[in-house]
Amino acid sequence: MKNNNCRFNFQLFFAAVLILSITTSANAAAIAYRFDYSGHVMTVGGTVLDGSLLPFTAGDAVSGSFTFDPSGGTQLIDPQAISAQFQDSITAFSFGSFNAIGTQAAHSSFLLDSSLGQVSAYKQVGTGSIYDNFSFMLLAGSGNSPFADVLFDLTQIKLGDYPMRSEFVLERVDISSNPLRFTEVRAKIDSITVSAAVVPVPAAVWLFGSGMLGLFGVLRRRPSSIPQATCRF
Repeated sequence: MKNNNCRFNFQLFFAAVLILSITTSANAAAIAYRFDYSGHVMTVGGTVLDGSLLPFTAGDAVSGSFTFDPSGGTQLIDPQAISAQFQDSITAFSFGSFNAIGTQAAHSSFLLDSSLGQVSAYKQVGTGSIYDNFSFMLLAGSGNSPFADVLFDLTQIKLGDYPMRSEFVLERVDISSNPLRFTEVRAKIDSITVSAAVVPVPAAVWLFGSGMLGLFGVLRRRPSSIPQATCRF
């Protein structure tokens, strides 16, 4: 007859190992990509051109970054891996010395299209009355795509592979006025670097997994008046 304590301990052990293996795998797979770029403002347009909405003029040098976290949003990948869209996956962005208004995230997305050779990102944040929209695009054009499918290493992106378009657009819109007031700043990207970093698993997950292992250790060493039988599977 099998010993119940022994059986319980082994069940707990396997559960703890499973939890830790899952969290370890998740940690290894959680990769975020940071896009750092620099360039210059090509045009400033819109209904407000006095700098009161966005303080940029044509010719200004700009630099900035944004972060794409593919694990943070919904992935829509077609069966042939020709294109993929990641909803709510842009976690941070900057544009020169500009600070975005508010933290209300209405929408963000990241798009890869191997048929067009397109890498693009979009994010909107705001306060409810004023919204900042930014869009980023690299475009090689049909037949000139530098990647065969969307499952490629983004750190290998080179600006020279996207001759049709390489730009960053920032737009601030005041929806409290009628008609709408807005300024659009369009910048040409002169250089870009994409780096990858592992996204840390939340500390609570690791604490839970290590706690399970600790509980197993305590139960294994707990004295028992019941004679220990040999454990068999």
